[in-house]
Amino acid sequence: MFKDGYINIVNIDFSAVVIQDMQSRFPQMIWKEMDVMNMREFNDSSFDIVIDKGTMDAVMCEQGDVWEVEPEIAERVHKMCSEIHRVLKPGGIFYYITFGQPHFRRPLLKKDCYNWSFEYETIGDCFHYYAFIMRKNQ
Repeated sequence: MFKDGYINIVNIDFSAVVIQDMQSRFPQMIWKEMDVMNMREFNDSSFDIVIDKGTMDAVMCEQGDVWEVEPEIAERVHKMCSEIHRVLKPGGIFYYITFGQPHFRRPLLKKDCYNWSFEYETIGDCFHYYAFIMRKNQ
């Protein structure tokens, strides 16, 4: 994205090692060691868009049965989505890319408490992945 002209990019990861490595490789971007379930360093309505391409999947990696999400896992996802909703500006977008199929992710993402619209696109011809687009209401 930076190479395409997007210059105001903030990246977070809970791993100090990852943050240090990425800061050395891409010093022109902002890098923060932070937990996506607790982004208190950011004010409410701070971002136009939040992009996730693996974080929620990592949060859910302990999930054994994809059909029946364990309460602890569902609570982690809820904390993550609540924080993302909090830091998004009205009209802002949460763009989530995953191999997780819509019938597994929809119950976790499409909740009234998040006050956002919900849609998704299937990407790929043989091996599918999914782009979920949630727009925070005004």
